[in-house]
Amino acid sequence: MRCNKCGVDNSTENKFCINCGAELKNQIGIDKSICPSCGVQNLPSNNFCIACGKPLVNGEPSNDRRALTQTNDHKKNNTNTKKNTIHQSQKSKREIANKTLGMKPLLIAIGVIAVSLLAVVALNSLFKKDVDSQYPLETKSANPLVEAEVFNIASKFVCSCGTCNEESLEVCKCGRAIEERQFIREYVERNQKKENIVFALASKYGFLKSQFAGEFKQVDKSKIFETNQITIPAINLENKKSDLDKTASVSDRVTIFSAFRCNCGKCGIDELKDCNCSHPKGAQEVKKFIDENISANKYTVQQVIELVNSKYGGKKI
Repeated sequence: MRCNKCGVDNSTENKFCINCGAELKNQIGIDKSICPSCGVQNLPSNNFCIACGKPLVNGEPSNDRRALTQTNDHKKNNTNTKKNTIHQSQKSKREIANKTLGMKPLLIAIGVIAVSLLAVVALNSLFKKDVDSQYPLETKSANPLVEAEVFNIASKFVCSCGTCNEESLEVCKCGRAIEERQFIREYVERNQKKENIVFALASKYGFLKSQFAGEFKQVDKSKIFETNQITIPAINLENKKSDLDKTASVSDRVTIFSAFRCNCGKCGIDELKDCNCSHPKGAQEVKKFIDENISANKYTVQQVIELVNSKYGGKKI
């Protein structure tokens, strides 16, 4: 090792020069830009001497060079780490995509079922809304006497809407019928006389059944609805002992029901006694009519049968 002061060669183990006693500075690494072999000044970034070509500082690069090398290695490691991270991310995405493709038929099936359910709910909602608009709810009185009087007066009229097959007002369910019954209900709740209610209803809506025109003569003829008059058959005095000629009672309901078929044409049930449909001119309406005539306690079983047949038909031969 050459002395930096006098230039004499020394052993690499020496810490001081054998010629001048100067401290061999390269041992403590004070200035690594001085070539330890020839003593020539080098740039701090040089790894090898520019004069003799030997490694600087026992073949070790300078601090700046080492720092630069470490920085490059760190960047390289970071780059490799990023590449590995991206590769793992892409691999995970591919695995997720493969799983999704595997589940695609199931997802499609679930989607179809969900859409179908939503469609059913929407259609039911629309249908219910349409039904509700066609048949609005009727607010009835809590007083049964009021409702009985409403029914009694309404039975003397035909619904005036003109679109429900001229249903009797007490059984029609259309919006106009509900409006008319509410009109009656308000008058009844104000304790108006039946004659006044009939006259008021006929004046506003018309369609008083013709068979009641004689009872309410104050109603204008233009407000009367012509219906087929029901002729009450004469009582056969000679056959009073016959079951059909006795005054009808509740015990005769089944006998009268059994004389008819359900004549609504919609329910498909042949026997009136077995049917309870609510169709226009159906079992409920006919049975109600029968019960009303039985309650009158003035018609025989045969007369009730003829009354029902005259109004609704469906009598068995």
